[in-house]
Amino acid sequence: MNRRAAGYAVIATLLFAGMALFAKAASAEIPPPQLGFVRASFGILIVALYACRGTLRVVSWRNLVNRGASGAGAVYLYFQAIAHLPVGVATLLNYTAPVFTVLWCSVLYGERVGRRTLQALAVTTVGIILVLRSRSVGESGVGIYELLGVGGAILSGLSMALITEARRTDGAWEIFGAFSAGCLLIAAPEALTRWHAPSGRAWLLLLAMGACSATAQVLMTESMGFLNATLSGVINQLTPVVSLSVGACVFGERFGGLAWCGIALTLAGGLCGAWLGARPRRRPEANEGGPAPPQ
Repeated sequence: MNRRAAGYAVIATLLFAGMALFAKAASAEIPPPQLGFVRASFGILIVALYACRGTLRVVSWRNLVNRGASGAGAVYLYFQAIAHLPVGVATLLNYTAPVFTVLWCSVLYGERVGRRTLQALAVTTVGIILVLRSRSVGESGVGIYELLGVGGAILSGLSMALITEARRTDGAWEIFGAFSAGCLLIAAPEALTRWHAPSGRAWLLLLAMGACSATAQVLMTESMGFLNATLSGVINQLTPVVSLSVGACVFGERFGGLAWCGIALTLAGGLCGAWLGARPRRRPEANEGGPAPPQ
């Protein structure tokens, strides 16, 4: 195991949790499409700076478009959920994606879905139901934004499955660029036509959100070329754990005993999905990196 790569991955998961925190704080003033637009703009900026080295080369536009569209849809739904749900719950739902990745690989590439995969899906489903039925004191029920959160996880799982195909033809930075461009395109119409002028505080939150996201993407892109998929999946599950902790400490989000049981089951299902979806990774060539994460 590359210890530096593992360190990068841990830092990236903490930054993704920070991104969720800043996005949640900014959502009190800024609508979700505008949040997505700002985040995508940071991604485009990072890719443009990287492209100045002259190393970007697109091989398969089809693979990149598929990756960009699915990833953009997942991010759009994630920001809708994070603006209306507790930050920990929205992030937890999003990070059930590894289970759906295994299912998508079965549908798209004919990979066998074994008994353990179905068990992981069942555990995750039960966990989600428990969280949504008792996600905070005095509040229960499943509404549109909870469903959007689950929908975002399903699309995120599809996006991760499509990365597998995209990596056969294109590099990590090309894939990251397609993802950022897709997010920008899907968010721009609504964000620009209904632009809400941010206050000074909101601008600081947006800048912090974008910086966390872009830095996390770069670090995760670098680390995933050296870590096996199982370890990457385990490290990624730190993000919902940190988000739940931050939500409790910063936003005062509280959960009952039933909800905590659901959280534990959901995390267990996500970890199992990451393990089942593991693929051996080779050390990248000098001009390559690992696949960028879906968000």
